[in-house]
Amino acid sequence: MSHKLWFLPASGADAISATANTDGFTVLNAIARFYRWDNDEIRRASDEANKRKQVAILRRSQPTLFIVPRTHASDQASIKLLVGDLLMAVDAARCKQLQFTHFGFTNRVKFDWELEAFIASLLTENLAPQLRRVFIDIDYRCRDTPQFFYDKFQHQTLGTRFRDLKTLPHTEHFIRELFVPIDQV
Repeated sequence: MSHKLWFLPASGADAISATANTDGFTVLNAIARFYRWDNDEIRRASDEANKRKQVAILRRSQPTLFIVPRTHASDQASIKLLVGDLLMAVDAARCKQLQFTHFGFTNRVKFDWELEAFIASLLTENLAPQLRRVFIDIDYRCRDTPQFFYDKFQHQTLGTRFRDLKTLPHTEHFIRELFVPIDQV
């Protein structure tokens, strides 16, 4: 049916990032339902994030919600700026564990470059030094995608620095919306 009806929070996550999309049965709406957050407030923040093309931050007792503007295929040039904006906002809010939900409900990663840019920024830029763990929600139909981008990035950029690492450092994947940890570094 292609409806996102429920959300499973990552244990220990003090931050959640979600795409600014409240049209129908979306990940952001599922998160809001789970935490019983005000739908109108979420919708206003989502609309504002899309309008300004900036990350919106909604502080809660736990977790802090980061709403990232929708992107399109033509936005490839700005994705790195949005990733940087998200990571700096997470750091400014002093969040330690981020649940990255943007690809938790899709039959394919439509914009591979978004996930690739996020992983590259995590590994190379010191935009969120307080961030200790990232939970990447990934649809089971795309479960190998984060690892693929890590391997590609490692091969092209990192050379021997992380040669012995077999998985993304400090990340865990959610597959089929059930917690399945990958080997930790």
